[in-house]
This record gives sequence, structure tokens and C-alpha cells, in this order.
Amino acid sequence: MFDAAPRVLFLTDLLEVGGAETQLVEMLRTLRALPVEADLAVLTPRLDRGLAVALPAPPIEIAWKGPGDLRGWRRLADTVRLGDYDVLCTTHAWSAVSAPGLIRRGPTSKPRRWLAFEHGFRRGAARGLLEPIRRRALRRADRVIAVSRAQGEWIEGAFGVDREKILVLPNAIDTTEGQISSEERATERATWRRRLGLRADSLLTVSVARLVPEKDPITLVEAWARLEAGAARDSHLLLVGDGPERARVQKRCEALGIAARVHLLGTIRPPRAVLAAADLFALASVSESQGIAVLEAMAASLPVVATDVGGLPEVVVPEETGLLAPSNDPVALGAALSRALLDGAWRVRAGQAGRDRVVRRFDSLLRARLLVEQFA
Repeated sequence: MFDAAPRVLFLTDLLEVGGAETQLVEMLRTLRALPVEADLAVLTPRLDRGLAVALPAPPIEIAWKGPGDLRGWRRLADTVRLGDYDVLCTTHAWSAVSAPGLIRRGPTSKPRRWLAFEHGFRRGAARGLLEPIRRRALRRADRVIAVSRAQGEWIEGAFGVDREKILVLPNAIDTTEGQISSEERATERATWRRRLGLRADSLLTVSVARLVPEKDPITLVEAWARLEAGAARDSHLLLVGDGPERARVQKRCEALGIAARVHLLGTIRPPRAVLAAADLFALASVSESQGIAVLEAMAASLPVVATDVGGLPEVVVPEETGLLAPSNDPVALGAALSRALLDGAWRVRAGQAGRDRVVRRFDSLLRARLLVEQFA
């Protein structure tokens, strides 16, 4: 145990807009409520200033330029040594690779403990010679943090990490911020329907996801084209997010004759207002470690229709908080969407059950407390 508040350094390769990075910022903000002194060091110059502003303290910028940048490595080593940190937490490949050389074992040496956060199902995330080095490094970590049981099993097989070293610590959100009042919901419902030129009683299904193959927006719009007649009547799909698949999605909607019922809204940060306006949340991913957007939707009391992949079945309870369908199957996904849209009473029950589940299982303060237990 620590005589005083433990000093912890989070080391990340980059701080750009993405699920892992927003979770990192949320963790650092939440740890302020606990007896922990936590700093963040960003290894490379890839740093989003908007995310940096959301941090409780400015990040330490190492500005490392690549493997041959010996001055950068020295800056990193000096940061760790002078910070007198008890624990090192890493994300991404280069941070993990550098960790073994920064850990100092022994009762008077610091940092003595290394926790490695992993956040995907991507064997090729670290290419070339970096991949086997990263694999060997992760085996030396005191704990490898997975966001779901499914991801933990993948890490064990893909990286050869001992099962007892893997800790499942799900992604989490501030559920107090996710809660939406009835007044706010009524306001946003009217605002968004007016903005899109829709009837006041139009049903809105929202999907918050990057328009990339991994999120499979093509299957989602193909499923939308297969809605049952009653479900399709004055129902609209809002795609929140952007990416290289945007033009292809638009073209596919036009070919399917549903362009008037599918609205590509681009990136909206945070998506709170559009979640408040919606009746249903949908996600068609082919790979998903856990699904932060699903947590945000459930916190907003939205029922979820999603694919049965990765860690999503550990979040969405079929029938109780949502419905699951096979990935790459627009027929099955369309049937699930139709069922949800046709049953308003079920949507209300599932939305409330989802909100309750997120508060109990996926709140950021709960996650932070579980993490602190791993520091000693």
C-alpha cells in the first residue's frame, strides 16, 4: 500500500479524437475525485488541442519523432524519473514498447508497476518489427487491461499474455452527464424534427459511428431499406459521424431509394442533443471491443439494436436493453430494427433498463475505483 496518494503517469502515443483517447481523458478527469495524483505524457506530436483542453492539467509533451530520436527517448526517461511515479499506465504500441525500460523493480525504485491498456482487436496495429517487440513487452506487464471479456480472450491468444495477468475493465462514461431530462428531450425532439423538415411524430433512429468499414454503415443502410412497411412509415435514420465511406453510403442510399429517409449529419461532438431527440440507437459494426457510443446511447435511455460482435453482447442484454443481430446480415438487422420501431412500449422499457444497467455497471467513477485497486 502507499503511504501517500499514489503518483501515476499515463503514457500514450497520441491524443487524437478516438474512443481510446476520449476514455483516457475521462479516466484522468475521474481520478481527480480519488486520492490519486495522475499526469499524462504524450509521446508523439500527434495531439488534439480540443482533447488537451478537456484534461484536468496540461499534458507533458515528449515530442518524440521516431525510433531514431534518442533525445526524445531521454526526455521520456527524465520525465518518468523526475516525476517520482509509483505506477506507469500505457496505451498504444510505442508506449507499451518503451515501458519495460522505464520500470524499476524493487522496494525503493520507481515506477514499480506497469499497467498496459489495450483497446482493440487489431493484430496488425503495430506493423513490422514493432509487432513482435510489442508482444514480448506486453507479457512483462503487471496487468494488461482489456475492455471486455471477448477482447481479453483475444489478447491472450494473439499476444500470448498469461490469462491471470489480464484484467477486464470495461469502458465507462460519466452517467450523470448522460442523463437527459424530460424537458431537454422534448426540446431536442422538436428542434431536430423541425431542422430536418420532418413531422413532429416522426421516429428517429440514430447511429453514432465513424463512416469506416469496421463500423459497416453499408449494411446499416441496406437493413434500413428492408424495414417492414409499418416500421418504415415516417421513420428516419440519422448517421452521426464522418469518414472515407461517406460517399459510398450516400450513393448506396440513392440506389436503394431511401436517400430521403437517411440523413448524413457529419460529426457532432458531443452527440448528446441528437441522442436526446432519438427513439432508437443502431450500430452495425463488424468488430467492436465494447462500444462507447452504445454506452452513451444507453445512458440517454435509448434502446439499442446492434450486431452480435466483440464486446457488444457484454453491454446489450437481448430483449431487456436492446436487440442483437448477426454482423454483415442486412436482413436480420432490418428485422430487428423493424421490431424495435413497431413496439413503442418495448422501446420505453428497454431504454430505461439500459440506463439502469449503465449506471450500475459502466460508470466512470466505478471504473476509476477498480483501477486504483491495481496500483498497489
